[in-house]
Amino acid sequence: MIKVILNMVFMGSIFLGRAQFNQNHAHYLVNPEIQNPAFIGYNVEPQAAFIWRQQWTGIEGAPSTQWLSYDTRFPDNKNAIGGYISMDRLGVSQMVKIAPGYSHSFTLSKGLKFALGLNAGLSIVNHNWSDLDVQDASDELFAQGSPTFISPNLAFGLRLNSKKFFAGISIPEFFNQNSRNSLLQGGTTQIQLFSGYQYTYNRDIKFIPGIAFKANFNGDYQFDANLIGNYKDLISLGLSVRQKDALGVLLGMKVNQQFKFSYVYELTTSDLSTYSRGSHELSLRYLFSYNNKLVNPRFF
Repeated sequence: MIKVILNMVFMGSIFLGRAQFNQNHAHYLVNPEIQNPAFIGYNVEPQAAFIWRQQWTGIEGAPSTQWLSYDTRFPDNKNAIGGYISMDRLGVSQMVKIAPGYSHSFTLSKGLKFALGLNAGLSIVNHNWSDLDVQDASDELFAQGSPTFISPNLAFGLRLNSKKFFAGISIPEFFNQNSRNSLLQGGTTQIQLFSGYQYTYNRDIKFIPGIAFKANFNGDYQFDANLIGNYKDLISLGLSVRQKDALGVLLGMKVNQQFKFSYVYELTTSDLSTYSRGSHELSLRYLFSYNNKLVNPRFF
């Protein structure tokens, strides 16, 4: 009976677009270019990143997402290209996003920069209805077999940053109609904001407090707050809270000057806490070259 109820909850969440805000992930302070294309080229060196997230473990059909991203600056240090490929699974549905992007930065004053960015690509959504146990097999929606929908996606973002501070605002999905081909995309256009600041406590210890806000035009909204501490630029520990959803713990480590990883465990605090054993997220990042004189308000 519980399995049946949860399946009904998940299907209802899909159609109402409330299962989660756009491809939610906890590493927005680490890999902001996924949420905001203005952060493409934010790191001076070319980099690739992989993120794997399993949400609400212990619940069959819970969201699972993988991202693979790459970005690099041009020699003029103003233009940058990059993008990501992601795969999102939820119940019997899956969505693949291909999102190449571009950003351009401007120097406003000494130490202060402004950038704008754009992602333009495709979303490919497939619903394997045949895997569902339905009471009315003749229902028009579920009688389609495994329909596939392809739709354009467009994201736009702005960024403001200095050596210690960064902030961004973005619309991650312009083409987000409330139709069958956008069941995994939230059902309405969203706006996202996040910001962080690096505070140096002493020579060895630094902190980054960060906040994020997400909202859509249906009136839904969500706050995140993070605090990450770093020791000698080698090990990072952090805590996070997501409004009415989760409490998280982060561990990050710099293996060498080019390879870094971090892991987040989130304890579910929503109504699903009875059934969920929490969420897991792993981030791997590789710099193809490095300059140890660069200053960037991110630890890993």
